[in-house]
Amino acid sequence: TIEKENVWLSRLPEGASSQVRRVASRFAMLDAAGDLAQAITGWTPEECQAATKQAFDDWLQDFGLENREKYQVVSRARDFIQRHALSRFQPYTFGKSNGDMDRQYAARISNLAGYLVNGRRDDGRPEYHIIPTVFDEEILCGISRNFGCKALEDAGMMVCAESGRWTTKTVKVNGTQQRFIVLTDQPEE
Repeated sequence: TIEKENVWLSRLPEGASSQVRRVASRFAMLDAAGDLAQAITGWTPEECQAATKQAFDDWLQDFGLENREKYQVVSRARDFIQRHALSRFQPYTFGKSNGDMDRQYAARISNLAGYLVNGRRDDGRPEYHIIPTVFDEEILCGISRNFGCKALEDAGMMVCAESGRWTTKTVKVNGTQQRFIVLTDQPEE
């Protein structure tokens, strides 16, 4: 099976991600299992290999050579912002006392996700200051914070003071400065 795995890995294009390499290794195991099951399936080794290769090629066509988890994190972050921007984020005006928050509006927010901050950026775009536990549970969904934040940084959505430092003390809420994950809503490329 090591020989099969080496053959499958050697077929991959130069820029294949580690996820694609792992998937190719699993298809190599299917190829080897097909060889072992000849008596049951009635397939020749060549037929089994061709069917397995076709299934792998179809998978590549659907998912590409990139790391799928990166796409999922960026997609979930965009969806989260678009779905909850007006229902789970408290509007906050940067530079105003306590963000000039509307207490009546705040009372209507159940399950606060963070703050929609205006007036902090030169380009005028709003920032979403997300509570770290909400970010971990509802956007990353089990993916490591370092990996997810790097994917968002690569997509141009992550706002951080320095690369690799994902939480930032940015705004004061009720007199206390808190740490948030800060994102902007970048249009898809």
